[in-house]
Amino acid sequence: MNFVYISPQFPKTNCEFCDRLKQNGVNVLGIADMEYDQLNQKLKDSLTEYYKVSNLENYDEVLKAVAFFTHKYGKIDWLESNNEHWLVQDAKLRSDFNITTGIKADKIANIKEKSKMKKAYKKAEIPFADFSLVTTLAKAKKFIDKVGYPVVAKPDNGVGASDTHKIKNEKELKNFFENIGDARIEYIFNDSNKGFGAGHNVIINKLINNSEISEFHLIINADIYFEKNVIEKIIEYMRVHNEIGQIGPKIRDFKGKFSYTCRLFPTPVNLIFRRFLPFKNIVEKMNYDYEMKWANFDDIMEVPILSGCFIFLRVSVLKKIGGFDEQYFMYMEDYDLCRRIGEKYKVIYYPKVEIFHEHEKASYKSKKLMILHMKSAIKYFNKWGWFFDKERKEKNMECMKKYKK
Repeated sequence: MNFVYISPQFPKTNCEFCDRLKQNGVNVLGIADMEYDQLNQKLKDSLTEYYKVSNLENYDEVLKAVAFFTHKYGKIDWLESNNEHWLVQDAKLRSDFNITTGIKADKIANIKEKSKMKKAYKKAEIPFADFSLVTTLAKAKKFIDKVGYPVVAKPDNGVGASDTHKIKNEKELKNFFENIGDARIEYIFNDSNKGFGAGHNVIINKLINNSEISEFHLIINADIYFEKNVIEKIIEYMRVHNEIGQIGPKIRDFKGKFSYTCRLFPTPVNLIFRRFLPFKNIVEKMNYDYEMKWANFDDIMEVPILSGCFIFLRVSVLKKIGGFDEQYFMYMEDYDLCRRIGEKYKVIYYPKVEIFHEHEKASYKSKKLMILHMKSAIKYFNKWGWFFDKERKEKNMECMKKYKK
């Protein structure tokens, strides 16, 4: 028997299923977007073969993986993920490969959509709680007049009890409709924490594969605040200047103090050794050049590095250079992206708009984060060069020559 297991590494207990399947003589064929070396040993021992895709959200990639297993091992008897997030994809794969064990694409809506599930219950004469699909306060009140309080509000199509509310009175009902979620927002659930860059690449890959979704892409920290029209002004400027791949605004802290957030390309001294230098005046002198404190930050400038707290990107550029380098779990992925964009496009500091960010420099306060920062810095210099980096020298000198006052 050939059993294709989608995302067998998440949740971790999935390895127990794989183990028992193997003990019963089943060929367990795993498909996921995690590196094989990162799988736990019990799961590795349970799998006959493992196929890594770059993104489980990319149906064509997963389709090719199942096709590969079919070619190598013959007809697939079972295909499961045991994960509600992948139910629709599982059903579609069963239909495409005529796997007769499990729900196929034409029936999956009866499981995913609660309203259709209730109709199936009714047809089978199974008792169920009364329900109504409502989109307005008036329709909700009409239903509640019939059944009374309390009522439970939840999405017709949702997973893991997300966005579920118990409403006990009219005040709570009104509050629910005043704060109801924006239908334009799509929630994406990752099955594990693969790092900052890899997490964002889930979205970036969707944009790359369907450029009609958006012309631009913005990545911001949670502690960012800005006034209305900031995004509109940036888009307006970007559309006039097609040579720009990435743009960043002027940044202040929440007290209004200006933050120096542009950077030259870093040297090992800037990122690693300065942390351990005992002489404050030497560190300040190094920071003066590295953080471009000699520049006029009221001017528009083409810079080597922009702050990673507000990353505004042109999607067509991402399509050509790709998203974040996933070798960085946390830290330096923004520097790396800036550098790759700057090789073919302009990276622009645009002070005509302002945002506010409470920059905490967490890696200076936490030993764990400091170690993560150091590891990422080492990976960065291994990739771009430690002390012999011709591009760094040329770009930094060009920037200083152009903007140093």
